[in-house]
Amino acid sequence: NNIQPFQVCLSDAVGETVFYVSSGKPENAADEDWNYGNKSSSMLPPAEKTTDVHGWLKFENEIKVQTTTLKDFCFEKQIAHIDFIHMDVQGAELMVLKGANDFIQKINMIWLEVEAVELYKGQPLKNDIESFMHTKGFVKIADTVYTTAGDQFWVRKDYILQKKGKAFVFQK
Repeated sequence: NNIQPFQVCLSDAVGETVFYVSSGKPENAADEDWNYGNKSSSMLPPAEKTTDVHGWLKFENEIKVQTTTLKDFCFEKQIAHIDFIHMDVQGAELMVLKGANDFIQKINMIWLEVEAVELYKGQPLKNDIESFMHTKGFVKIADTVYTTAGDQFWVRKDYILQKKGKAFVFQK
């Protein structure tokens, strides 16, 4: 009862941006009903490496979309805090996080996709994400970013200490 979907483009600024719409399907795709190509659309244009990694992926359509920030969206919807975010925004993760501004201190846990190689032009890579998250007081709990891409799970350090106490051990 407390879940509502919203079609919104979160970024680091309120305005308008180009959204690069993806399409395509691998030749050996087993599931005819699964739309493989629409999973890679992004606010960032694809880098050359994108089609090297996924040769079947195409970016033939661009649309303009309105953007807002996570902070403004939460204010508008009267969201006082967020327990958990699962974020997979195709290279724009840092844009969304920066758009949270000081509201990021009201987010307890964030699971996000992170790349080790540039799949979208100008996207932040693993070290960029980690540096930002550390400066915002988050601790990395899990990391599956090995060669190309993976996921990271971050928890706000204050939240861990509140739940687990000062005896909780952090690794560097």
